[in-house]
Amino acid sequence: MALNDYARSNDPFTRVGRQQVAVDVSSVIRASPDSFRVAWV
Repeated sequence: MALNDYARSNDPFTRVGRQQVAVDVSSVIRASPDSFRVAWV
């Protein structure tokens, strides 16, 4: 599932101040001078 799809079906702003989410970044690749590709678990 893409991040956009997840955010559309699970509005992250409804959980602000109520739930903490942690991720482990597994890789960061520069995709262009202005963007990165990030993988996490």
